[in-house]
Amino acid sequence: MRCSLGYFHFNPASHATTYNIEMNLASTLQDQLHLFRQLNIWEKSTNILIFIWLISIPAKNSLYEISTGLIVLTAIVHCAIVGRNSTSFLDFLSKYSDIALALTTIIVSMIISNSFSELTNHESWIAILKFIYRYIFMLFAWLYLYEQKMFSKYRILVYILLSLSFYSITGILEGFYKMGSDELISSFVYNRNPFGLVMLAGIITASISLQYDHEHRKSHKKSFILLITLLCSFILALLFSQSRSSWIAATIFLFMMAINNKHLLLVHRKSVALLLTTSLAMIFFHEPLANRFISIFQFSDPLRITIWSNAVSLIQEKPIVGHGMIDYRHIGIPEFGGTHNSILEILLFLGVTGLLSFSTVTVIITKEIIHRKRYEFLFAMLSFFLISQFNLSILGNKIFLSTLVVFLFFIFSIRIPGK
Repeated sequence: MRCSLGYFHFNPASHATTYNIEMNLASTLQDQLHLFRQLNIWEKSTNILIFIWLISIPAKNSLYEISTGLIVLTAIVHCAIVGRNSTSFLDFLSKYSDIALALTTIIVSMIISNSFSELTNHESWIAILKFIYRYIFMLFAWLYLYEQKMFSKYRILVYILLSLSFYSITGILEGFYKMGSDELISSFVYNRNPFGLVMLAGIITASISLQYDHEHRKSHKKSFILLITLLCSFILALLFSQSRSSWIAATIFLFMMAINNKHLLLVHRKSVALLLTTSLAMIFFHEPLANRFISIFQFSDPLRITIWSNAVSLIQEKPIVGHGMIDYRHIGIPEFGGTHNSILEILLFLGVTGLLSFSTVTVIITKEIIHRKRYEFLFAMLSFFLISQFNLSILGNKIFLSTLVVFLFFIFSIRIPGK
C-alpha cells in the first residue's frame, strides 16, 4: 500500500481485537474514542505519550523531557518483553543501517571535536548524550513502535494537527489582541522564530494532507474544508509571528507544492485566490507586518552579518574538528545565542568532519525521497534547510530537532513492509 499522511487503513492488530477501518479526517470524535477504547495497554500508553510529546515540543516544558524518556523506555521495554519473539532488534536495525550509520558519524564527530577542544567541559559531553537520546533514540523508538503497530500514521497526523492548531489559535488571538502595536507574537513558544517554525510545520502538514486527500478521496468535501481551514489558520498565525525566515520558507514550499499540484490548484482556484488576497491584505494593511515584509527586500541585516563574520573568523582557528559542543557565548558574541546559520554552526563546533557527517545524512534522506518519488517531502526538507540558514540551532534547538525527528519518521517508515 502506498503510504501517505492523509490516507491510511488503520489496523492495530492488538491481542484483544483486530479491525480494519478506512479513516478520514472527517471522522467523528465518538468514532475516534470508540477506536481508542479498543487499543491494548501498550497502544494506549504509546499514543498518549506521543500526543503529550508532540503538544509539548513548542513549549519545551518538563512534559517534553518526561515524555521523551518514557517513549524511548516504552520502545526498549516492549522490545525486551514482547518483541523478543518477533523481529529481532538487529533485524530491525539492519533495515535502517544506512541512516543509523550516518547518524552515528555525527556522534563520532561530536566526540572528536570535544576531545580536541580545550574549551569543553562536562556540559559539552552531556550535550552529546542529550542529542543521542532526545533525537536519535527517539527516531528509532518511533520507527520500532510503528512497526509493532503501536500507532498509525493517521493518528500521528491527527495529533500533529491538534497540537499545532492549539498554538495557531492562541497565536492568532494574541495577534489580534496586540493589533496595532509593535509587540511580538509567539503564543506559548518562547520566541517568534521558533513560533514561525511551528506554524511552518503546520503549513507543511496541512498542505501535504490536502494533496493526499485530493488524490485518494476526491468526494470527501468535509476533509477538504477542515484541512483548508487549518491551513489558513497556520498561515495567519505565521504572518503574525513576523518571522521573515519562516515567511520565505513557507512561500517557497507552497510555491513548489502549487507547481507540483497544478490540477489541485485549478480545482480549488477560488479558495487559493481568497487565501492569497487575505494574506496580502493582512500584510499591507497591518503596519508592523508591512514594515517587516519590506525589510526582506532591503537585503540588509547588520546583526546577522556581524554574527556570521565572527563565526567565519572562529572557524578559521579550528577548521577540521571545530571548537566542540560548547555554548556559542563562550567564544562568540555574548549578546547572541548562536550563529543563526546551520552550516556555519556545524563548521564552528564540529569542523569539516561534522559538516561531512551532516552532509551524508542529508544525501541519504534525499536519495530516499527521490527513490520513493515523494517530492512533497523534498520541498519540506528544502524549507527546513532555508529556515536553518537564518535561525535555530541544528545541534541543540529542541523544537527544530524534534520537528526533524517527526519528518524523518514519515520518510523512513515507508521501508516497513505493508506500511
